[in-house]
Amino acid sequence: MIFGIPIADFIQIIIGGLSLIATIFVSLLIYWMQRHHEKEREQFEKKAYEKSLQESAKMFIIDNEEDLVFLSLCQISSMLYPNHKHLRNIYTRFNMCSSELQREILRQTNTPNIENITFNMISIFIEQYRKDVKSCQLGTSEFLYEGAKYFHRAFQRYSQYAVNDIDPCCFETPLLTPIQKSFNAKNNLTTYR
Repeated sequence: MIFGIPIADFIQIIIGGLSLIATIFVSLLIYWMQRHHEKEREQFEKKAYEKSLQESAKMFIIDNEEDLVFLSLCQISSMLYPNHKHLRNIYTRFNMCSSELQREILRQTNTPNIENITFNMISIFIEQYRKDVKSCQLGTSEFLYEGAKYFHRAFQRYSQYAVNDIDPCCFETPLLTPIQKSFNAKNNLTTYR
């Protein structure tokens, strides 16, 4: 007898205690190993996702190589008109990308990320442009006319039409000097008479 308990019962108590400790230890070990495995799997999935994001961005850049200069405008389009189908495909394709992919495209092309643009901000930018034109004495007439109403209307009403000739000097001048005639001179809207 040990502590007034028969030896067989005392051995059973010790074995039961050891088995309880072993069960707890094994359970904690299994939990730790499972958690460690989950972390490794999460890191692997994160790396795989980042790699697929980089590859998708690379494909986008290659597919739109000739229009990459429009990426800053693509960001504005994505914020202001995310559901619009644009004539220039890079805008539509950029809008179809997830925000993570858009950020990766901008990172790979070293294009500054524009955080937040609203319609009100566009009006503020146009007003700032008007003030800069006036302060730098670049002209007296308002280039975008009455708060840029035609600028906004052009997008709302005519964005589905393609512009075939983007040359601003496409207007025939009615009274040309002989020198101008020899060079086949043309004017733009600001110099047309």
